[in-house]
Amino acid sequence: MNKNTIILIAIAVIIIALGLGGYFYWKKSAQTPEQKAIENVTQSALPDYGTQTEPLQKMPDVNPATKTNPYKTTKTNPFE
Repeated sequence: MNKNTIILIAIAVIIIALGLGGYFYWKKSAQTPEQKAIENVTQSALPDYGTQTEPLQKMPDVNPATKTNPYKTTKTNPFE
């Protein structure tokens, strides 16, 4: 046989072997659509930075309108 023919046959066998190996590797590592959906649902869009607290939970009373009513503590309204 000619040297070129032997080289071409060897290259063809190597390409076929790599193709079959890649196909079986891809088939083994492929996930079903259900597995992909479960994986996507369990991942969160944002990273978890611990427990978040409400920043205005201990807000100081800075509204001046809450301190202006002098009749707030009286039992009856004198203007009725």
